[in-house]
Amino acid sequence: MTLPTMNITRSSCLFALCLLSIACNATPPANAGKTVASPSTAANSTASAATSSNPYARSIKPVAKNRNAPMDDLHIFAISGNKALASKVGDLNGDGKPDALLVLDPPTTGNEKLGEGPARSVLILIRDANGQLQKVGQNDKLVPCAQCGGIAGDPFSYVQITSNGFTVVTEGGSRQHWSNEYTFAYSAQHGDWLLSGLKREVTDQDTGKHKQIDLAPKDFGVITFANFDPSTQPEVELP
Repeated sequence: MTLPTMNITRSSCLFALCLLSIACNATPPANAGKTVASPSTAANSTASAATSSNPYARSIKPVAKNRNAPMDDLHIFAISGNKALASKVGDLNGDGKPDALLVLDPPTTGNEKLGEGPARSVLILIRDANGQLQKVGQNDKLVPCAQCGGIAGDPFSYVQITSNGFTVVTEGGSRQHWSNEYTFAYSAQHGDWLLSGLKREVTDQDTGKHKQIDLAPKDFGVITFANFDPSTQPEVELP
């Protein structure tokens, strides 16, 4: 009876020694002896790296301040075959909201001759209380047709947004180069955009002769954006 007992005891000791050896040689966990950063701590560490002088620090891309800012698709206003020719974003009425000015190019047959074709449309788009753009004004006479610029080509030049208003510029011609600059300003009294300035120039590109006229409201009165017709204003001509 003694021999079996000794064998069992020896086996138990060998097994215990094996377990102890395995425990001593085991690799410690990656985080052993280290403090694991919480998500907020990790974020702060990353932010510190972004402002660190270390050239190898990882930079952080800025996040938009307003995640709910509207993503406008101005093409929804280009209906009936019209195409967006130009656009500009800015505050058009002084309420601090980003509005838009849109120039539309109407469809053509492709057979228009020089000086023929439909004029472009200029749209005023204002941001409503829900953050959506709404069309509040349109002029179909301000920008001439694509073939109406003479040898110079398309007469549309550009639009720009000014303080509580905007400017539309057209130009064209051949030897005598002409240009028009129409400026509109928002009037809280009228609740509309009124013509506030008109500049017309013409230059003889061979002789260098130049003439310019500048008109103000005292010259043309009160004219709203929608009712403005450039053909009703004085032309500028060289002698």
